[in-house]
Amino acid sequence: MTDDKEHQKVKAVSEFLERSCRKRSLSFANFSRGVSYPTPHPVDGVECKIFLVNSGSAAEFYIEPMLSCVGDVDVMYHYSNELAVPAWHPPPSQLPEDFENRVKVYEIVQSPQLGYVYLLLTYIFYKKHTRQYVHCSRICQQYKQYFES
Repeated sequence: MTDDKEHQKVKAVSEFLERSCRKRSLSFANFSRGVSYPTPHPVDGVECKIFLVNSGSAAEFYIEPMLSCVGDVDVMYHYSNELAVPAWHPPPSQLPEDFENRVKVYEIVQSPQLGYVYLLLTYIFYKKHTRQYVHCSRICQQYKQYFES
């Protein structure tokens, strides 16, 4: 009986949100998808591409706010020669075609400061002629002790 009442409440809230929020017809997410431009990497100066990625509620829910004067679009970007993976996660065996011939792979390591992480350079991938990536051995294994808590 309580599950039925709970289901009715969830359905009522869902219907309200569907009726009160307008779906985005032409959004920045659609505009920025697949858009890239060449740029030198700010750290090592290597020529690469930068890709825009729509994020936040506009990307997750595909909705517009009820009031047109309130709202935002969150945009992140990434370089085509860098990748971050969770700590101790095995490195990817394949990467999308958008990535460069040489890709630095960083591990995301928890920081003692809440809400912050360290990016620890762990692998460097090289693309073979067969379009498959091979990685060299772990780079920064000796520094792990400083980042573990």
